[in-house]
Amino acid sequence: MSGLVLAFSTDRFHTIVASLYDEEAHGEIERFADVSALRNPDALAARLAVSNPDVIAVGPDLPSADALVLVRELDRLYPEISVVLVETPTADLWRAALLAGARDIIDPASDVDTIVAALDRASGLAYERRESIGAKRPPVVVTATKGRMVVVISPKGGSGKTVIATNVAVRLAKRFPGDVVLVDLDLQFGDVASSLGLTPTYSMYTATQASGSEAALLKAYLTPHSSQLLVLCAPDDPTEADDVKEGDAVRIVQELARLFAWVIIDTGAGLDDLTLAVAEAASDLILVSSTDVPSVRGIRKESMIMDQLGVRATRHFVLNRSDAKVGLSPADISLATGFTIAASIPSSRSVPTSVNVGVAIIDHDGRNSASRGLSALADLLVESEQNTTARKGLRRFRK
Repeated sequence: MSGLVLAFSTDRFHTIVASLYDEEAHGEIERFADVSALRNPDALAARLAVSNPDVIAVGPDLPSADALVLVRELDRLYPEISVVLVETPTADLWRAALLAGARDIIDPASDVDTIVAALDRASGLAYERRESIGAKRPPVVVTATKGRMVVVISPKGGSGKTVIATNVAVRLAKRFPGDVVLVDLDLQFGDVASSLGLTPTYSMYTATQASGSEAALLKAYLTPHSSQLLVLCAPDDPTEADDVKEGDAVRIVQELARLFAWVIIDTGAGLDDLTLAVAEAASDLILVSSTDVPSVRGIRKESMIMDQLGVRATRHFVLNRSDAKVGLSPADISLATGFTIAASIPSSRSVPTSVNVGVAIIDHDGRNSASRGLSALADLLVESEQNTTARKGLRRFRK
């Protein structure tokens, strides 16, 4: 019994995967390279699935058109098997692959950790599917696929919430390329796209209107950023926000958290029903306050509401424009809110400049104090995740 079939893989990709694969825990790894079998995709799919593997990785030593035909046949005939495409991803290829039924695309030039994570997710999805359809298969040990959902909230507009959300997401994406999604849930006035210089084709409105589609198709609605961050933008037309149902939006962000390691969510000012709903589903809340009295009081009120609703997410209190001389010291603010300040972001003229040119401040001027504070906040999230993972003792895919 095999756990993984590599169909038409290059020697390099096969060598990398073989060095990572734990045959004792996951079964043998098989390699298939009979190009003549492409003449009959149905028969080829049957041959590839004869050992009932968890994952079949198709490519990269195969033309895209042939690979997509094979992916489609495998998904049609054997839905319990996770099929991934091994090829350099593009926006068009993502959409075609997901429509064909691929669970993921793995760039063959990726680093080892990225390949491990992708195969790990695919194995986990296969196990879930076998369980849901009742397929007979001994259980395998896989890494949990649930990602961190980090919701950024603030009681009032102009607090710098979007700057924090976008820069934390970009910082995380540089550490976890292709595994971080930023969602703009300020549906009427969200400016995540302009802050990052993006011109999205799709938005949260588009994604919710396609709610009957295969869940993995959500990836087709994400806009790529140069940092390898993926973004689900707010609608460009504010009137479309009224057509985004709360339940659909929450379902989408939860599905993204299943597909990706990190989902960062920027929200509208205050606590509307949608923000409260995602806060209840979140693993982490970033509470953003400036140093003025209304902001501090607002944070305290928001926290009380969260307590009343039983929100269990870990809360990280961030003080933006922390060096403003307005009579409230960080110690006063900490005492008034009841929170220890997790990160302080000083004022910087580079921040509005970076927003105006559509570049994250950590890319525009990485050495200034605001950039360092934002990077430290992202690193704090990673550190807390690593500590949590260590406590749970999750087993990795690799040996």
